[in-house]
Amino acid sequence: MKAKTLTSRGITLALLVAAGVASSPVFAQDTAAAEVLFLEAKDLMAKGQIAEACPKLEASYKLDKTVGTLMNVADCHEKIGKIATAWGEWGTAFDWLKRDGDKRTSFAEQRRNALTPRLPKLQINVAGAVSSLDVYRGSTKVEPAAYNIALPVDPGAHVITVRRGDQVLKEERVEASEGASVTTSLDLEAIEKSAPPPPPGPLAQPTGTAPPPSAPPPTGQ
Repeated sequence: MKAKTLTSRGITLALLVAAGVASSPVFAQDTAAAEVLFLEAKDLMAKGQIAEACPKLEASYKLDKTVGTLMNVADCHEKIGKIATAWGEWGTAFDWLKRDGDKRTSFAEQRRNALTPRLPKLQINVAGAVSSLDVYRGSTKVEPAAYNIALPVDPGAHVITVRRGDQVLKEERVEASEGASVTTSLDLEAIEKSAPPPPPGPLAQPTGTAPPPSAPPPTGQ
């Protein structure tokens, strides 16, 4: 995998040089930093320090997005049990490789397909949608289009919250297991009624000293 990845990175850089893109010092620095991070990550993986390697691979990919690095990121996430994350990354790599006519296309497809039956899925059923309330899974906002659909998630605990702005109105914790589906239900109208928004405050009064009343006009004699 390492030799293939480095070859892919080299081809990408060569194409960018030919296009005049890689002449930027910033680009060259990012590419060099990405390569160092990638090699450090591979060294950590060789030592069995998989969890420590993944962030370095992610940082390498962020600096220099090559399909070879993405495949290594997916492999690392798969090894530490982030099945849904890896499944999505293998899918992205497959599409990328297929578009480029790369011979590794079938390899990426096989890796993604092997994870499919292992995917945990979480379905958040939402009734009584309220425009002022949002549903979150962890720190990720769940868009209304994703309500009532079983979606892949990584195994482990997931915190589901209903929020009004920064205020958390309801919190639930669900456990996702490999190859299983879990469902939680939320009634946003009921949650809204149980925690109505505070009434608007009184209108601000002008500050300062009021001017003295005007003197009455003089009366004639």
